[in-house]
Amino acid sequence: MKRYLRRDITASLQRLDGGGVLLTDYVGDVVNLLVNKPKPYRLCYLEFDDVWLIADAMTYLHEEMIEVAANEGWLPKTVDFMNKYHETVSDIDANRSVNLIFLTDEALERFGSYTDPYATTEFGYEFPITTGSVFTKSNLSSNFLARSVPDFYNKLKKYSIPINRIFDDVAPWQ
Repeated sequence: MKRYLRRDITASLQRLDGGGVLLTDYVGDVVNLLVNKPKPYRLCYLEFDDVWLIADAMTYLHEEMIEVAANEGWLPKTVDFMNKYHETVSDIDANRSVNLIFLTDEALERFGSYTDPYATTEFGYEFPITTGSVFTKSNLSSNFLARSVPDFYNKLKKYSIPINRIFDDVAPWQ
């Protein structure tokens, strides 16, 4: 993996990989996309560098988003950690990032099915908002967002709705 010096984030959203991956250090940008420009997104928060990565849910996997950002020099602390502890991008993806998926109502039609184009079978907790639902992985607790990305959770909470779209239970914060 190439190593670059991180450039300052001067614009709100940085476009990486020819515009396919967005990077921001402001959680309001992430929430704005989900609420005002809803489409299926993969979201990845990397605590070491305190940045969010956002990409089209069908085009990129979380691991690919991390690789792009690292290769373009936007994750210096993550790369330093990887080098120090001999971890790979796969290790960071699996153990040290917050990986979410956001799907609109239209995109939820095949959620978790064999033909699901978004590969959502590992996502088992739902946080429904007015424009779709944010999902966390099924091995994580229902209050994962509040614990792991509290700024995101607090900004997103005002757009929440009380009933899940996919899972038959009431939303966990109700």
